[in-house]
Amino acid sequence: MTITNQAGALRVPLALEEPVHTDDQGGGFYESWISLGVVWAKVQPANAMDSKRAEHFAGQISHRITVRRDLQQPIKSGMRFVTALRIFRILAVYDPDEKGALLMCLAEEVER
Repeated sequence: MTITNQAGALRVPLALEEPVHTDDQGGGFYESWISLGVVWAKVQPANAMDSKRAEHFAGQISHRITVRRDLQQPIKSGMRFVTALRIFRILAVYDPDEKGALLMCLAEEVER
């Protein structure tokens, strides 16, 4: 897989959010989301290889989202990317070329 590190390739702004669980006093919890900031990304539909990888996750991979790696704000599964119209639940994160510059997020688009 060839990943370009050109500034123009990451042109979609996405809000990165992390879940926060609050006790509901009944043995369960309320889930809310806090924004961690905006990242610039390249959003692509999933391909056949991604569909094969989906067998290992609790979800259906619908998109590959490439972002610049930020050591101050690690991205991990369980977080999500949000736009005005769409939500992408992050299922897995990996470094596609192992150079430490970019991260590939395998994500599932969920209902808003």
